[in-house]
Amino acid sequence: MQLAGNASEAVYCSFGHGLGIVSEATDRRAALKISLRQVSRNREVELAQNALENLAGTGFLAHRGGDPLDYLLRNLASHEYPDLSADIIRKGVRPFGARIPDLLVMPRYEPIQALTKTGDEALLNGFLALIYGHAMLWSIGVEQRDISAESLIVNPENGKPKLCDFDLSNYRNFNTGILAFIALELLSTLAMEGRVPRLYRHEVESFVAVLIWVAFRYRDGVLISNPPLGDWIKGRYSECRSGREKTYQVIERNLELEPKQDRISPESKLWRIIRDALGQMFKVDALRTVHKFDFDDADPGSEEALKLQEKIEEIDGLGYIDTLFAWQLFKSAQGREVASLLQTYIGGPPTQAGMA
Repeated sequence: MQLAGNASEAVYCSFGHGLGIVSEATDRRAALKISLRQVSRNREVELAQNALENLAGTGFLAHRGGDPLDYLLRNLASHEYPDLSADIIRKGVRPFGARIPDLLVMPRYEPIQALTKTGDEALLNGFLALIYGHAMLWSIGVEQRDISAESLIVNPENGKPKLCDFDLSNYRNFNTGILAFIALELLSTLAMEGRVPRLYRHEVESFVAVLIWVAFRYRDGVLISNPPLGDWIKGRYSECRSGREKTYQVIERNLELEPKQDRISPESKLWRIIRDALGQMFKVDALRTVHKFDFDDADPGSEEALKLQEKIEEIDGLGYIDTLFAWQLFKSAQGREVASLLQTYIGGPPTQAGMA
């Protein structure tokens, strides 16, 4: 729901309840987000506020362009409505699944495809900034696990990208979100049953999926006519996975997507960077598979098993960041700056750590 007027005028309009004091005054248009929060989960506004407070004391601000606070959404006001709980309805179908309406007021932002208005470099730099901000959040324990075209937005005043939708943060075995952007490994029956943990490397793959979606379907911030990738948004997760795998194979083989379009071609820099990112991810995935097979064959508790387990945990954890430094995306001036920041705060030397 979108409101006219400024944000301070908007906060007293819902169900006749006041939302409290607005955290900042703004003349920008405001937007409302209404969700049904499961009572067992933290409120999104609390997770975002904790992230702001934790980041503020880290010293990240000392580096030029290294302030992760720039990539966090500012909530203007919020309010819960426990008297409108869906508990009565849901008890009969899903015990302990009570949900409470939760309303957030925030400045109005543009969708991530708005970055295509200013060219491919702006798009790539925007994704570099988001990958950096997202990694910094994970480094302080705020594990945002819902990277999609809906959770990446842009401040129209300065073009800076933002992360939003923190309601699924820190839920490792809660595999939900927009299927078109969920990592391929999670588009399986076991994962849908919550039996495959959602890891940092999965969210990196989601960033790449969103980049592909935006790069191939939008120009000047607008959806192109007859856009490709329609098979990404079919109903079942198995169909979505099949469509994504087909797209990845086409990109890897430098073939034309169907339906054909002139937005991006195999000769373009953007295509080459996307193709390289896919190749680097698949290379690490294959290496992890080898490590896992070797680990299963090793004697339990042996030195070999312990070393293999350490390598697997490195790939599954934030150590995966070290593998990003080999991407072409991180070879630009902006990419090298982001790599330096990630190396300083999270990773090891800018080599292919975790690949050996």
